[in-house]
Amino acid sequence: MAAVPSELGTYSTRRLLLWRVRVTMLICAGGGVFFGTKALLQGTAPSPQFWTQVIGSSMAVAAFFLLRQRWALRWAYALAIFSIGVAYVLTAIAGILSPTGEYATTSVLFIGAAMTTATIVPWGGIGQAITVVIGAASLAAAVLITDGNLHVLSTDAGAATAIAFTLSVITAYEVNRYRFGHRRELLMRQRGELAIKRMNAWLERRVAERTAELAREAAERIESQRRLADTVDHSNAMISLKDPAGRYLLVNRELEVIVGRPRDEIIGRTDAEVFAADVAEGLRAHDEDVLRRARAVSFEQELVISGATRTFVTVKFPLHDAAGATYGVGSVATDIGRMKQLQEDLRQHQDELAHVLRLHTITEMAAGLAHEINQPLCAITNYAQGGVQRLRNGNAKPRDLLHAFQRIADEGLRAGEIIRGIRNLVQRASPSAAIDVNALATEAVRLLASRARQQSVTMHLDRALRLPRVCADGAQIEQVILNLMLNGVEAIEGSTSDRRELIVATRARGGGVEVNVSDTGAGLAPAVAEKLFNPFVTTKAGGLGLGLAISRSIVELHGGRLWATPNAATGTTFHFWLPAAHESSAEEVA
Repeated sequence: MAAVPSELGTYSTRRLLLWRVRVTMLICAGGGVFFGTKALLQGTAPSPQFWTQVIGSSMAVAAFFLLRQRWALRWAYALAIFSIGVAYVLTAIAGILSPTGEYATTSVLFIGAAMTTATIVPWGGIGQAITVVIGAASLAAAVLITDGNLHVLSTDAGAATAIAFTLSVITAYEVNRYRFGHRRELLMRQRGELAIKRMNAWLERRVAERTAELAREAAERIESQRRLADTVDHSNAMISLKDPAGRYLLVNRELEVIVGRPRDEIIGRTDAEVFAADVAEGLRAHDEDVLRRARAVSFEQELVISGATRTFVTVKFPLHDAAGATYGVGSVATDIGRMKQLQEDLRQHQDELAHVLRLHTITEMAAGLAHEINQPLCAITNYAQGGVQRLRNGNAKPRDLLHAFQRIADEGLRAGEIIRGIRNLVQRASPSAAIDVNALATEAVRLLASRARQQSVTMHLDRALRLPRVCADGAQIEQVILNLMLNGVEAIEGSTSDRRELIVATRARGGGVEVNVSDTGAGLAPAVAEKLFNPFVTTKAGGLGLGLAISRSIVELHGGRLWATPNAATGTTFHFWLPAAHESSAEEVA
């Protein structure tokens, strides 16, 4: 806990601390105004308790405005403790001056305030412990003044209050420790993203260099007829020339090496005399196809040579003499085994980058998700405290307790669903399966609901009935939907339009499923729209510029396509389409 004050030295943390305390002061002022107004409406003369509430509300409002000053950032930690401590003291005084003279309400308010500051005020265990000590001392003074002794502190109620105060300190410590861990995780993630960017740059440079090398080799082979034989003989592709009957007229050194026979034993022979029967049959069929079409044909083929399977990209083309008569078939076959491996490496790097983007998406929604999880937890606490209070008062009925226990169970399940949705989103890529796009869209809307409410954005989900399933990785497709929705919410944030809506619609179209995400934001500038799906292009200050690029890669990897269109009124609609799964592995769902 000793590390908390140094952590509060950061500018962003001090701003957050003062903002949370200002919100707390606003709540205190509202409570004082409510109780004071209630007392006035009852027609009684203003009591000392009433004037205490007026003073407390005024001080809370003054603190709300003072804490927004720039000089307050320097003393953020001390001012936060002082403001909360004064609120505790004034609340205790109001309880002492109440007409009934009871302090049970004061203790309940103190417990609620302690648990609230423990979860929302980022001052760690030290700040929480100081304010809890002030609150406990104020409560003890109220008990002593009211009863004349402190015997009540030795009762179950006093013990429960002490336990609650202690738990609030532990909670504040754990919440602050989680914040530090989360910050470290963000730093590690940023380093990983930088490493991936460097790796991609290196791969792109290597691909560009290799492409340039191949282009130079091709140019040199056709540069001069005089150097043709030497160029062909030293090429790393199998090059050959056959007559229309299929007899070899020319072979290069690479073909000799792969076949394992000198060219003297190859020239003048047919494929049937050089290769195995099944290989020779395929080669002859391609030669006949070239002669029949009288044009070049390219294809990919696998050949079993010397017991090993090798993959080649082959180009066969007819050769014509000056009179236009065909005198042979040329063939260039390139071993693409290394290129296949490079493509696989690139795919794996893309999967890693997509996983980083999912974590980045969760980070952007972290505040909303924390609020979403906090709601069921607060509800569980409230129902549990209500049940405990009824048991202590001795007026608990089984039906009432059953209702409270049922609500606790429901809220627990609700929190579990939220956490399960987050876990499913950030998990590694899983094998493709027949998935329900409606279910993924529903889950994405639920995950982003809290973030949308914070920005006053209304979300609508229009699900098509009897939507066919698609064969895809569910986590990646849900990531695409979330990326498009998050872009829409952020576009609406910067819009001045009164209409703040995000519509997610699914429909069956063209033998597949189309998902549309439409926002009412300001739309896309023409300069941005032209390169919208290019990597590292972003309009957000903290954006990676990879969301739309990776989303398009994911969709295209599943055989679909992703595009954007401007709306007629305002905003933009992003569409992506995926082909339906085969009938043997899919079923229609409502």
